[in-house]
Amino acid sequence: MARLADLLAEQHSDPWMKDFLKASRPDQRDAVKALSEALNKNSKGLYRDASSQAHQAEIGFADRGNIPGELRAQLERVYAEQRMLKGIDCSNTAAPLDRQLSATRYHWLQAQLSLENGTCLNMARDRSAALAAIEASETIAEAYGLPVLKLRILGLKASIKRQQKNYEASWQEGAQGLASFFQGDYPPERLYQFYSVIEQYAQDRQLLSLQHVFLFQGLALQKSLPAEDQDLVLQAVLHLRLANNLVLRRRDMAAKAESEQADALLAKVFNEPTAKSYVLGTQIAAAKDQLRVLDAPENARLILESSHDRIADVQFDPLALDYYQLLGDSNRQLGRTEEAATAYKEGIVIAERARITLLQESDQLNWLTGTDEPYRGLIAILLQQNKTEEALKVWEWYLSRSVDTTRAVPASWAKLQQTVFRSLPTAGSETRLVYVLLQDQLRIWIIKNKTIDTRFVKVDTADLKRQVRAFATACSSASSDPGELRSLGQSLSSFFVQPVASELDPLHPVVVELDPLLSRLPMAALIGQDGGYFADRHAIVISSGMFVDAGLRKPEAVRKDMKFLLMDASQTGNLPGHNGERDAIRQAFPSTLVLSPSNSPWTAARKEMAKSDVFAFIGHGKPSGAGTALMYGSKPLTSKDFSPELLRNLQIAVLTACASASGGDAGLLETDNLVHKFTSAGVPNVIASNWNVDSRSTGDLMAHFYRNLERGDTVPMALAGARNDLRARKSHPYYWAAFDLVGRVN
Repeated sequence: MARLADLLAEQHSDPWMKDFLKASRPDQRDAVKALSEALNKNSKGLYRDASSQAHQAEIGFADRGNIPGELRAQLERVYAEQRMLKGIDCSNTAAPLDRQLSATRYHWLQAQLSLENGTCLNMARDRSAALAAIEASETIAEAYGLPVLKLRILGLKASIKRQQKNYEASWQEGAQGLASFFQGDYPPERLYQFYSVIEQYAQDRQLLSLQHVFLFQGLALQKSLPAEDQDLVLQAVLHLRLANNLVLRRRDMAAKAESEQADALLAKVFNEPTAKSYVLGTQIAAAKDQLRVLDAPENARLILESSHDRIADVQFDPLALDYYQLLGDSNRQLGRTEEAATAYKEGIVIAERARITLLQESDQLNWLTGTDEPYRGLIAILLQQNKTEEALKVWEWYLSRSVDTTRAVPASWAKLQQTVFRSLPTAGSETRLVYVLLQDQLRIWIIKNKTIDTRFVKVDTADLKRQVRAFATACSSASSDPGELRSLGQSLSSFFVQPVASELDPLHPVVVELDPLLSRLPMAALIGQDGGYFADRHAIVISSGMFVDAGLRKPEAVRKDMKFLLMDASQTGNLPGHNGERDAIRQAFPSTLVLSPSNSPWTAARKEMAKSDVFAFIGHGKPSGAGTALMYGSKPLTSKDFSPELLRNLQIAVLTACASASGGDAGLLETDNLVHKFTSAGVPNVIASNWNVDSRSTGDLMAHFYRNLERGDTVPMALAGARNDLRARKSHPYYWAAFDLVGRVN
């Protein structure tokens, strides 16, 4: 033991074992025994007992002054709570231990704790903190030569990518993990970790034969371990997953045999509460397959109803959320609308309770995009009940969560619904179109003259999203095929414009509020039956939601004496064609302050921005995260550089750069999106581009925009007029449709 302690200190600069042996005395036998039992119970999947034994060991070591032993026992308790899927409890236990370990050189404990904490934070949906913890663990493992830990980190990252539906990255990291395992000397549980990731990937992608292979191999691996290391709960879960797989492959007798083996194993560990959560997850997966693969909603409902008692013990929010979503979907397909509505409402309450624990904007976004299904389900039920306005209120309330900073815990749906069904903000003279994608339809609300009407179009949702992506791609390239562009534009117009065309007034702007799932749609470039573009007749304002718009500052009339800040990086960026734009700005706003990277660093420019009414940037845009950075000389300005304090006085922001409105799949909700940052700070008019633009045409577009402002046009009408002027000379949408106005009209 002493020799091993010396090796750890020499090879990994980790004195934990030396310190532990030095602090050990005969009166600590009970604490050592409890720690040994905790390790043993954890390896067998008996996590409640492991947590209890670890706590006893922690107390025993603490009472006798063995700090290394106390810290090791605390780590074992964190691991047990992580395996019990108690993300919040686990993270709370890890926090004080992390502070204690930071004052030591116990590198293995530090790295292991960071990894467990990352897993727990991921369960609690605190994704940014989870990734930071995992990266911290990886840094330590790299620095101090901990290859087994590095392999486990790779497996966890692959698992998180799968949860985020980033399947390509998950597959690549899973395959990389398998290759690394077979090239080294690692314990078998590390191999199982990658078997598990690939098996779940295969299930998600409906690759049933591949899933069966990895389930079979994973189960064989578990049963090959020494008896004292076998996890009976995990083996039972694998048998159940095999049963689900065999049902989908129409092998009912084999499925029944697997279920019987699972029941026999679970009977041996019926007192282990963790078994409930793991079995629940397996039953939810089975219900999902019954509903979405076999089209058997009654079977799905029965599976879920039989598992209802297990939900109360689950602290892993995504599991409970999946349960209620599937229960709602099953009941809705069976025509049980009240039961479906109740299930969706329970799902929303769970989602809201999870939301209030998230402090980072990026985590709020992950929450918003990852918990939308119960909201959409409830909307569908309300529409079935002809409660058009109530359905719209649920949608608008859901969108408003992206900017809501309140932290009140929703006790129940009865309390929550008082907020959900609050009055909608009053509309002005404009017509608002709200597009929401439901399971089999595109729902459109028309808000006009203080009335609310609705239309719907039956669609294949996957095909509609594909068409939107293809159309956006075609619009973003000057060399795209004109025939394909026209065909896609007319097809999409039949969904988005024709059902509401009779409601639109060309004398007033049209406010377009797109479902985040459809956020890439270039609405201006849709082509009507007469061959004209949507932008030919209408000034368009893109909205992030009614409550979001209500939180923006009220737009002021444009005045020549407005304080205008122009940050011009076009010279250093070699961007031709902007002389006319600069001249038009100075003509419209004579007191314009022009700053460039060569004469004013960002530290000086930001002080001027806080005083300005209008801000414009001319320069390059480069990808940054899921958004874009504005290149001010060598300084990339990301969304994090634009604090609310800097933007507090702005009325108009014009971001003349490539893809300055880029926000990935989340669109305007993406926290890396520059437009999101400006509107979150209350800026009522933000103009930005959706793709990489042509510099000369953009300069031309913006010159006309500022001239239109000078002669008294509102911001929406000024941009619409500039588009029309450029379109007369450059017909392809690539040149004139890239820039959208986001904000509010009145």
